[in-house]
Amino acid sequence: MKVMSTPLSKPLQEQVRDPVSVWRSGIVDVIGRFILIDQVATGNGKVGCRMARSASTKPDYPQMAFRFEFDRANGILLARFEGQLTNESAAEYYEAIRKYATATDAKAGIWDLSSVTEFAVSAEFIRRLGDREPAMPHADKRPRIIVTAGTAGFGLMRMLQIVGEKKRPMLQVVHTLGEALAELGAQSPHFEPLE
Repeated sequence: MKVMSTPLSKPLQEQVRDPVSVWRSGIVDVIGRFILIDQVATGNGKVGCRMARSASTKPDYPQMAFRFEFDRANGILLARFEGQLTNESAAEYYEAIRKYATATDAKAGIWDLSSVTEFAVSAEFIRRLGDREPAMPHADKRPRIIVTAGTAGFGLMRMLQIVGEKKRPMLQVVHTLGEALAELGAQSPHFEPLE
């Protein structure tokens, strides 16, 4: 573990008086991946923080992942999302849906958010997403169903459904994958992973 002294700017010195509040405020993450040890005098009357670089340079934020599967017999694209759903990861997920929906020429889509650990998307992002062109083409002919188990996620996805109703008239929100498959009338679906 490498220890270093980092001077704080004058505004930060005035704003932050003790090292614990520096750590809690997240300022440490702004200047890099460091562990705060204590507050030190750095000379010339300036106050700084003694920090140690952590072994890992990766953030400790929950990792998000998504995977795609396709049922050729029924023409259903299944997109599963796991982890924390943020504005950024949702935008990435949206673009990946577009890519796979176009590549498979899917006749229907299920966006499974039942494994999302936290919905950290803003209502403003959901409104903007609802105004965008649908990720899957032919939104007026091809159904897509969002699966989400929790109350918060269900509410956000219903907001997307309402805001995007004109562009996505066949979008539905349900609580389980079984409900989604029943809505699509899928007979004995067999999903295979897509690369």
